[in-house]
Amino acid sequence: MALGINGTGKTTFSRKFVDIALNAGRRALIVTAHENEWTEIPEIKDMKPIEIMTATERIEIVKQISTFTGQARILIRKVNEIELLKFFHNGIIIFDDCRNYVASRLDDIIVDFLVSSRQQMVDIIANAHGFGQMPPAFFTYITHIALFKVNDSPTIRKKELYLWRDLVEVQRKVNEEFNKGNTHTKVIMKV
Repeated sequence: MALGINGTGKTTFSRKFVDIALNAGRRALIVTAHENEWTEIPEIKDMKPIEIMTATERIEIVKQISTFTGQARILIRKVNEIELLKFFHNGIIIFDDCRNYVASRLDDIIVDFLVSSRQQMVDIIANAHGFGQMPPAFFTYITHIALFKVNDSPTIRKKELYLWRDLVEVQRKVNEEFNKGNTHTKVIMKV
């Protein structure tokens, strides 16, 4: 998980993991709701809202997700479309800007996906602009947090994070360094 405001280095951080995966012969799937981000990466074609897809169109999207090589980008704007990701195996998924997936009914979909990701040999990096913009379900399954400058506090996730008190102090130090002009300061903390 990488948390930080715009311009602090979350995308650069995530790109390093994409490169590591590709160099190891694995695949990388970038999940974003923004057409103008990660544009240098080939896009899964013909993705439209899942509720208006025909069965044939769904099969084509699933085929693309399950068989592409290298790296791909998929535009997912609606919570229920995350279910399509269960057909991705052996690689890394970058959830770019998770605020698009914060919703109460999302938790069940995210939990199902996160639970199955280990069996599918999928590593996940979830990026958000702060603790409150990350779906709560992600906090249950994370192993590490990369902290960049954020404008909210880990206290808003104290139900999900048993180390929230430690995170408050670490986040204070990261924000302090950022405010001194060290704009790409991060701390990776195992949770």
